[in-house]
Amino acid sequence: MNARSLLVSCCLVASMTGCRTAPKKLPEPPAEAQAPMPINVALRLEAATPEGQRPVGSEERLANGARFALQVNVTEGAYVYLGQVAPDGAPTLVFPAEGADHHLYPGGDFRIPVDGLAWLQLGPRDGREDFFLYASREPLAAEKVLAMLKDDAAKARPAPPPPEKKKKKKARKARKGAKVAGEPAPAPAPEARPPTLVNPQGTTVEGKVDLTVVHFVLNHGK
Repeated sequence: MNARSLLVSCCLVASMTGCRTAPKKLPEPPAEAQAPMPINVALRLEAATPEGQRPVGSEERLANGARFALQVNVTEGAYVYLGQVAPDGAPTLVFPAEGADHHLYPGGDFRIPVDGLAWLQLGPRDGREDFFLYASREPLAAEKVLAMLKDDAAKARPAPPPPEKKKKKKARKARKGAKVAGEPAPAPAPEARPPTLVNPQGTTVEGKVDLTVVHFVLNHGK
C-alpha cells in the first residue's frame, strides 16, 4: 500500500468515527422551587365560669375579671407568642415569660398558661381586649413582638369617630306661633365592628410564609 492509499484510509476511518459520536445532552430546565406552606394553627378558648369550664368564641361577652385559657395546636414546630391589648390600648406580652420554653411541637394541644391550675384573666372594668397569637418558624425578640402587637391592634380596632364641629346658630325670624320646619335628623351610623379573624373553632385566616397570626377579641362587662 502506497502513501496515498494509506492517507485515504485514515481519512475514511476518522470520518466514520466522527459520525458515530453521541449527540450532546441538552441541559434540563431547573425544577421550580416550591414555596413553603404557612404554619397552620388551631386555637380553642376555654373560660372558667360559675357554671363550670366551657368553650368560648371570639367577640363573646364575658364577665369582668373572667378567667380563661388557650389550647394551641400547630402543624409543625413553631415559636409561639401571645400578646394582649387592654381596653386603653396598652400592649402586653402575656406569653412566654422571660426564659420560658415557647417552642411548640405538632401532635397535641399546648395550654397557655402552662400550669393547669393557672388562668389568664380579663380586666376589672367594662371593655374590649384584643389578643394576638403569633406562630413563627424563627424565634422573635420581645421588642419585635410588641411592635407587631401595636401595629396589628391599630389595624384591627375601629378608628374613633371624628369630633363633631359645632355649628353656629343662625337667627331666625318667625311669627309667634308659627312652626319652623326642620330637616329630619340623619339616621345614626352603624356601629363599626372589628373584623372577626378567628371563629369559635379557631380557624386561622391570616398566614404568612414564616409567621402565622391569630387574632381574637374578648368583650367583658358587668
